[in-house]
Amino acid sequence: MNTTHNINDKIDATANQAKNLNNKMGKKADDLGKKGADLARSVEDKVSDATDDMGNRVKDNARDVGYRVQEAAHDAGYRAKEAIETAGHRAKEAAQKIGQAAKDVATKAEKAVHNLADKASDTFKGHNSTN
Repeated sequence: MNTTHNINDKIDATANQAKNLNNKMGKKADDLGKKGADLARSVEDKVSDATDDMGNRVKDNARDVGYRVQEAAHDAGYRAKEAIETAGHRAKEAAQKIGQAAKDVATKAEKAVHNLADKASDTFKGHNSTN
């Protein structure tokens, strides 16, 4: 009986060791699961922070580009306005010069007509006075 008792004790001891090992493995698996979950949360937080930072940088860059485009458009509009005003002044000056030249031509033509009329009148008078 002693032998059966020793065998039973050894079986119980082996079962206890297996139970302890199983409990230790379960605890290790739980610890690893918690560490994995913590690591996943940490990675998620870092990815989220990086995504937020990237989004903020993209938003800031887009805002900067928008301001630059707005400034460029404003500058282009101002330059176009100046060019149009300059062209308008030049056109006005040219129109005034053309108007003055037309007036001068009309005055010369009027004088020429008067001169011709006077010559014709003088010529006519000269013919009539001899008759």
